[in-house]
Amino acid sequence: LVADQLRIVEGATFVELGLDQADVEAALETGGHAIEVRLNAEDPVAGFLPSAGPVVAVRWPDAAGAFGPAGQGGIRVDAGIAAGDRVGGAFDPLLAKIVAHGSNRDEALVRLAEALDETEVLGLVTNLAFLRQLVRLPVVREGRARTDTLEGTTGEAAVTSSIPDGAWQVAALALAGAVDDDSWGGGWRLNAPARLCLAADGPDGPEVRAVEPTSATSATPAASAASAAGAALLAVRDGDVIHVSVGGRSVPFRLAPSPELARTASQRGSAGSESATDLVTPMPGTVLGVHVAVGSSVEAGDPVATLEAMKMEHVVSAPRAGRIAELFVKAGDRVERGRLVARLEVVA
Repeated sequence: LVADQLRIVEGATFVELGLDQADVEAALETGGHAIEVRLNAEDPVAGFLPSAGPVVAVRWPDAAGAFGPAGQGGIRVDAGIAAGDRVGGAFDPLLAKIVAHGSNRDEALVRLAEALDETEVLGLVTNLAFLRQLVRLPVVREGRARTDTLEGTTGEAAVTSSIPDGAWQVAALALAGAVDDDSWGGGWRLNAPARLCLAADGPDGPEVRAVEPTSATSATPAASAASAAGAALLAVRDGDVIHVSVGGRSVPFRLAPSPELARTASQRGSAGSESATDLVTPMPGTVLGVHVAVGSSVEAGDPVATLEAMKMEHVVSAPRAGRIAELFVKAGDRVERGRLVARLEVVA
């Protein structure tokens, strides 16, 4: 295909390419329509920054013809991941290509939307939830999408920021059988049902909630489904973490630390100063450079460190003026998302 493109630019005719105009026109009349989406290790809520992590579970559309022509349902999946893999930050974020074919554009889009609804990737954040909503946008369905379409529709197509009650319940049921009832995390209460205190990494940041499991159902390492609020939520246990699909976004749940540990961590993070600001990494990757030193004065917007991941660079900047009190990374460090980079203190 690339060779033919170069020859066309050089002025090659259909005949010289071994093609017949009548055959091309006939194919256009009977060939139908195909649309492809790219499933990426990206977080749409965080501005499509790369993500990384383990692939705990994968489910592709039943009608797909994997690594080949479209199946009977008009769906083809070319995937580069499987359960048990780990996605790092050294390569392109592309995980799979999902292609839908139909007799026309509308049919192809309907099939693609259904295929995305059947697709699940648990263990790391992907753009799956975003894709599910994107292919249903009127501007896309009507063929009016432009290069700047996402600038005006990202909010409309973004994933739900709040974690629904059903997802908390599914996680609580899955964790109920993995907890020592004599421990703090077991949630034992006198003359009352057990209540688990769970922590989740939601789109808007960490959340903590006390949840009462409605049954003694325990999770297994295999995928399990639970009905919540009228919808089936896929939940998979990986060690002490339960990954739940929330509209296509993989959300990890775990037992929250005891109040004493949480309070200690909070105090340690603030370094005893209410005016301190912690700068953290927005994505996993490699630290290319640190642009400040301990004691340096910075203004709002000054670069503190530069990260590289999946062919992208991102600058961690100072959110306000102050002095660098501590540095926690150096050039060459491999970091996960949320790693502490520096602590900024306001200069009185």
